[in-house]
Amino acid sequence: MEYTNVISAEEYMNLRKSVGWTEFPLEQAQQGIDHTYFLVCAREGGRVVGCVRLCGASELLRRGGHGDQIHRRIGRNFP
Repeated sequence: MEYTNVISAEEYMNLRKSVGWTEFPLEQAQQGIDHTYFLVCAREGGRVVGCVRLCGASELLRRGGHGDQIHRRIGRNFP
């Protein structure tokens, strides 16, 4: 597992889709990413399998994703 602080709008939206969350335009996703205070992505084989974002008003958003990764509880390994 590798941890980065970079995610593309496409990766972000794919992760949202994988957990059944609402989809919206890539431009809107990029704007949200650009205004994120803190971001950590878990990657396996280069693919984003989870994400944590700290947004405005101290809102913490955890994005688990991609089936088997949720069951492995990757969130407990975020730094």
